[in-house]
Amino acid sequence: LTVISGLATGIDTAAHGGALSAGGATLAVLGCGNAICYPRRNAALRDAIARHGAVVSEYAPDAAPLPYRFPRRNRIIAGLARGVVVVQADLKSGSLITARMALDENREVFAVPGAVQDPLSRGCHALIRDGARLVEGIEDIFDELPSLAQGAPRMDVETVPGRTAERGLSSVEDLSGDALKALACLDAVPLSVDELARLCGRSVAATAALLTRLELAGVAGRVPGEGYIRTSWSAGE
Repeated sequence: LTVISGLATGIDTAAHGGALSAGGATLAVLGCGNAICYPRRNAALRDAIARHGAVVSEYAPDAAPLPYRFPRRNRIIAGLARGVVVVQADLKSGSLITARMALDENREVFAVPGAVQDPLSRGCHALIRDGARLVEGIEDIFDELPSLAQGAPRMDVETVPGRTAERGLSSVEDLSGDALKALACLDAVPLSVDELARLCGRSVAATAALLTRLELAGVAGRVPGEGYIRTSWSAGE
């Protein structure tokens, strides 16, 4: 499992540092040339990444860290990754650019929710409303991208009060009338959360919750970058 990020301060620094601390590999994609150390405070981290992963750039070695270069390099991060996890983002964050590029490349997009009054959570909440996978722990990523979990230690996901530690406990018999109505609207052609919400006459948030129940019951699934489809026709008919 390789962690890819942009060597910026904050979440990028934590992502790279966490990967190195766990003995893993990490890759930094720069918004400047390889001969430029930016931000300067991450010089030691950059050296460690170069030893245990790679520091890459599409720019000439002496290219300055100009503002327009950072959103542009995000397409490389999205293209290299199997999935993109947005941990914090306001509504103008460059992370949302990366998420959009990831969808364009049919990559999975994940988002970590936060406090509703925190501006740095609004971008994550917007992604979740638009269909990004909500992340509470590493298991959420492994469940969606199981190949990443091969050889990785399994983590205890009971980190959120009231969360069930095992998946797949829902069954078709447990589905509510609203969930069955949503299921009846799905077929082999992907529908976005917004489209399904309109068909069901429900809010986007309520529809997203219904889709989670349908996925746990094994009767619906998500097509990355496209929407949700029905995966079983033996239920709700």
